[in-house]
Amino acid sequence: MAPADLITLPSEILLSICKDMCPHCSTSASKWSDEDYKRGLRSLVQTCRRLHEIAEPVQYHDVRLGDTRGHAICFLRTLLERPDLAAQVRWFSNIDSSSYWLLWKDIEAFGGAALRLYINRIGGWFGMALWNGIDWHQELLELTLGLLPNAEKLRLEAPYWYEKGFSSLITEFVPMESVTMLQMIPEEEYSLGVRRGLMDLGPQRDFLAMMPCLKDLKIHRYGRISEHLPLSEVCSLSLEDCCISKRSLRKIIDSCPKLECFNYVFRDVGVVDADPFTWGQAQQMLRSRRQTLKKVNFEFGKMYLTTRDEPLEPGDYLGSFHDFEKLETLWVRTTSFGAQDDDTTIPTFPANVQDLISKLPGSLICLGFCGSHKNWDGIKILAMAIREGHFPKLKTVMVEQEQTEFEESCEILAAVGVVCGFLNNELYDSFPRCLHRQYIKKSKSRRH
Repeated sequence: MAPADLITLPSEILLSICKDMCPHCSTSASKWSDEDYKRGLRSLVQTCRRLHEIAEPVQYHDVRLGDTRGHAICFLRTLLERPDLAAQVRWFSNIDSSSYWLLWKDIEAFGGAALRLYINRIGGWFGMALWNGIDWHQELLELTLGLLPNAEKLRLEAPYWYEKGFSSLITEFVPMESVTMLQMIPEEEYSLGVRRGLMDLGPQRDFLAMMPCLKDLKIHRYGRISEHLPLSEVCSLSLEDCCISKRSLRKIIDSCPKLECFNYVFRDVGVVDADPFTWGQAQQMLRSRRQTLKKVNFEFGKMYLTTRDEPLEPGDYLGSFHDFEKLETLWVRTTSFGAQDDDTTIPTFPANVQDLISKLPGSLICLGFCGSHKNWDGIKILAMAIREGHFPKLKTVMVEQEQTEFEESCEILAAVGVVCGFLNNELYDSFPRCLHRQYIKKSKSRRH
């Protein structure tokens, strides 16, 4: 029998093929580059009318505006002309910060849509048009978001000249009840080669209140949190390239009563509202969420505490996680539990099996050990604890070691049915990525 031609396949199968090329619909698409998946769907859309009708709606599931001049305007035109495609958008990312030539027909169309959505920037649009340009961020982001009724994930960048960040960009109320994931990235500003201080998340309160169903919040380059925020439904919180004080950390943790996943990557920018918090201080504040927390990064990045002048006190180190009964994934710098006085790179944890089981909960599935591990017997002690029946759910251990030591750790953990993963520079500060299935693999248990 001759092989079936692609266009002779049933529409259901063709739709399944299209979805397998879509990052929103397919887990396999995460292994591709952005250009790979765009090229695949674009090829199907351009093949014939039948494939165009099937593939085009899927192509609009994930919209990532590039920095090519005019992408934003063309996309907004499509939203107005094809509301059926606007309803297909699930992921939206704006990385388009240039000014554009604007046609008068665009001004009329955008102004009419703004009136229908009660967005009152029309006068500004006409004023900008007189100068033959329009600022995409300031004038059109509100309108674009208002035309995406089913958007679930947003990745938004704000130019550095908006001192209040996204609260300056979104001044009208734009309901975004469908949004469950938000990534906020303020653009950096350099003045005479010197990076300015990080932004305050507090003024973004009104903007965040437009997303009452938000569950996953990722923020970048913030140095202060001056207010409690409307994050009552947020389960996953990631702060990357940030430098905040314990006072700011307290505000955002108190704002997230349902917190399950916490990730923090420190960044030294020389400008912060107070001294960065220590491991012990963070643990004490997160203890209020010990009944909900499942995944925690307590490593905080290689640069964490490198600028601290005062020596660490006993309370600055980590204590026991034993009462974090739902904790499944824990990422720690091994020396954060304590280090030898004469060499801060040599961890004293774990001293023995009893020390290990007193500090770590038995609910762990994945455990990451970061930092230097000179003369360290932690993997051997962990294997002994597993043989004694502790940590029955543990499947994966990520560890930063030299190649020879790592190979030995793999053999030791394989003997007790645990996968050992190599923690290299690429993954060191990438806690969420380390949780991806391609790094955490299920192993066949060898325990008896």
